[in-house]
Amino acid sequence: MGGARVGARRHRGGARPAGDVGGAELAADAPASVVALAAYSILRQARIFRRTTVYARAAGLDPRLASLWRVKPLRTGASTHVAFRVDMGMYRAAAALSDRASHLIAGGDLTGGGRVAAESAAIFDGLGERWGWLQASFVLGMLASIAGDYDHAARVHRESLRRAEELELWPEVAYKLSWLGRTALLVGDFDGAAEFHERARALAVEHSFKPGEVYAETGLALGERRQGMFEEAERRLLSILEWHRRVESEAGSTLVLPGG
Repeated sequence: MGGARVGARRHRGGARPAGDVGGAELAADAPASVVALAAYSILRQARIFRRTTVYARAAGLDPRLASLWRVKPLRTGASTHVAFRVDMGMYRAAAALSDRASHLIAGGDLTGGGRVAAESAAIFDGLGERWGWLQASFVLGMLASIAGDYDHAARVHRESLRRAEELELWPEVAYKLSWLGRTALLVGDFDGAAEFHERARALAVEHSFKPGEVYAETGLALGERRQGMFEEAERRLLSILEWHRRVESEAGSTLVLPGG
């Protein structure tokens, strides 16, 4: 799969911080549904930022100002203007990196995508930009799940959930709850998974956010299927499939159809 390295290695040693993936690798035993969900979500995420072709110059600054990127003078006058330009430049660079990570992962380069996403998350975090960090952290958590590092994935998604709730970004909160549900599914915690997905579904319904509702319903259906509740899963999946076809979501339909 492109630049991705395949291996069943799990993370060993101390816990990594929530913003780090450490070069995620695709676990050999990663369920196909996880990869499909990841691809579906990456397609959703790619809409956040527009493609930028020259990332080094995405900031729109003279390269000689690069040394100022970590130094933000807060004095009045010209220094304040420079600090503002540097911060805005770094924001644009981090946004471009986040977009680049999405394209790398969509192309199969999980290792490269994870590295770039971690860099984007670090820049956003340094700027105190929580919304931007949420976009990059989505990739980090998803890659951790694919790598089989479920504890780290859960930490990333919990931190993402906390920040999304602070910002009252309810669509993001719904998605983060669903990703915690997906992670619970992967470790066999069916009750926990159902609870997270039900919370996500209820929140999405409350805020009239249909994509989030369908995403949560998909997680509930996957849990039912994993537990042998095939009739319940089929009814739910048929309803989901109808919605995907109505909105012409080919990726979503592929996930729901037999073999997804």
